Amino acid sequence: MKSIGYSLLVNALSLFVGDRIVNSVHHAELLDIAIAAILLGLLNTFVKPILKLLSLPINFLSFGLFNLVINGVLIYVIDAKVDIIDGGFFTALYMGIIVSICNAILQSLTKDN
Repeated sequence: MKSIGYSLLVNALSLFVGDRIVNSVHHAELLDIAIAAILLGLLNTFVKPILKLLSLPINFLSFGLFNLVINGVLIYVIDAKVDIIDGGFFTALYMGIIVSICNAILQSLTKDN
């Protein structure tokens, strides 16, 4: 089982990469990224499972692609608290896709055998 600190580090690195890739994201300070990583970790732990359960029929019909929309919604909610995105929902959706890909890559690199 991964530690909380490891999850926060992976979220922070993913948000940092998303911050550098997406053009409509103003380059946030390190403190903003750290706060956003903490919020992302909390939302992924407590809110995301509920959203996945409620969106199960849509997720089934879209072959799991609706999870990317859920990630975009979570990034959009984080943007309401920590101003990291200049654009609207579609920018948050794009950043959510990038954060999801980075999280998957970083999690697979340090996978427990």
